[in-house]
Formats: sequence, C-alpha cells, structure tokens
Amino acid sequence: MQETKIREGVADVPGARLRYRLAGTPGAPLLVFENGWGASYEMWTWIERELAPHAQLLFYNRAGIGGSELRAPQTVAGLSAQFAALPAVLGLQGPVIAVGQSYGGLMCSLHAAQIPAVLESVIEIDPTPERAHPHVDAGLRQIHRIVAVLKLCLRLGLPNVVFGPAMKKSLPAAEAATLLRVSLGNGASLDAAREELGLLDDIRAAIAAARPGDFQRLLIGAGTVSEPDGVLGRLLVNSGLARKTFETNQALQRERTQQDPGCRYMSLPYDHGGLVFGHDGARATAAAVLAYLRGPRA
Repeated sequence: MQETKIREGVADVPGARLRYRLAGTPGAPLLVFENGWGASYEMWTWIERELAPHAQLLFYNRAGIGGSELRAPQTVAGLSAQFAALPAVLGLQGPVIAVGQSYGGLMCSLHAAQIPAVLESVIEIDPTPERAHPHVDAGLRQIHRIVAVLKLCLRLGLPNVVFGPAMKKSLPAAEAATLLRVSLGNGASLDAAREELGLLDDIRAAIAAARPGDFQRLLIGAGTVSEPDGVLGRLLVNSGLARKTFETNQALQRERTQQDPGCRYMSLPYDHGGLVFGHDGARATAAAVLAYLRGPRA
C-alpha cells in the first residue's frame, strides 16, 4: 500500500469555490464525503484516520459553509453539479463512492438521483430521511431556533453552548476548535447552512422523482437514541422528541431496505453523532465501510 498523502486547498466549481481536503492512498477507491448539516469536514477526523490507509478520501465543505464560497444562488441541481465537478477539477480519476452522515446522507441520495453515472455507490450513515415525516421534520425545524441561539451567543461573546461541549468532548482538540470556528460557531456559515435547509422539500422531490431503485448503497443506522446534551440542549430538543425521531428513523430505514433492492442495511450500537464524531463509533463505522468496499457491490 502506498504512503498516504494530504492536500488542502480551494477549488472553483460551477457557482462556488469549495474548501477541500484530499487524504488517503492515491489509486485506491475514491470516497467523497458529504458533511452533516452545518458542519465542516473536520467532523470526519476519526473516520479519516481509520480509512486513509485503504482508500483515497476527498472531503469538502458545501458552498457557503465552513469557508467555502457560494457565488451564485444555490439550487438542487447545483448541489450535485458542484459535487461532481470537484473530483474532476482536482484530476481524480475513476468512479466515486459518496459517503454522507445525517443531512450529508440525504445529499448522497440526491447525487444518486441526479448524477448516477458519476457514482459507483453510496454509503449513508444514519441519513436524514428521503421523505417527510412529522417527527423527523419537527426536529429539523428546531434548527432555526438553534441558529438564533448560536448567533446570539456570538454577538454576546459567549461560548458555543449548543455544539461546543459535544465537539470538544468527541473530536481531537485542534479539529474541534477549527470546526467550531469555521462552521458550527460561525455566523455566516450558519446562515448559509440554514438557507441550504430551505431546499429540503425540493431535494426530497428530486430524489422521489429520479432515484433508481437498484442503485447500490449501504445504509448504516444508529442503534441508540441521541440524548440532548446539557440544559440548553434539552430545552431546544427534548428527550421525547429525540426518542420519537430515533424510532421513526429506524422504521423508515428498515422500510427503505425492503423497498430498495440495492440497499443494504445495518445498525451499529452508537447514537446519531457518535457514529462519526465519537472515536469508538467512528472506528466501528469505518470497519463497516471497509467491509463494504472489500465485498461485492453488484
């Protein structure tokens, strides 16, 4: 196996200038990662460490988020066009395996619907559901309140009381600080992420209209409920809503596996964020990804 290499920079794609990180092993399978809502690619730190010896890894921040620039109004078609353009601009060859967590998992489904020729398969880690559901969408609506609280904290010079404790507890110190500075604690980035969420209905409509039923994918679900962290977290997202969202996600994921012959489903004993942000959960997720890469996908 070749020595792993790391390159960071910005790249111009249609309608955006994207901040990216290229890591891993040149010539190995190419994985392109979609971040969860509002997050920058530092969220994948533990996953990168596990997968870098075995794959080439391209991380990026969607337009407007985490230092990436949005240069034209964002559209559903633009999200996939930018995703497809980035590997080409960087001179990366071969089919892409898209990997996303949470809202990033939904983005992977969008790309499978809109640019299937670019993708070999997708790996979705506890993704936001492809269709509307009152319990799930009630949680998504809390994002507007969360952004308002975070921007108030920024104006008052207060710590990031929503994401700060969890990020500092889960990620290495340097990566946690960067993530909070450029994305989940950055006013302009949070505004862009909130605007991107405004495309949710159109994203779901595009998936429903175009997603091929036999597209190959791995769906990794959370096996435990995410309990709100801290007093403010419990005020913004109560435990009852968190459990309803968890149970709904599990049911929708199993239903999707039954309806989609190309979808493999597995559950790991970690919560929604712990599958990627937590060290142990990320190791388990990475092991599942590696097993998928090494096995037959046809």
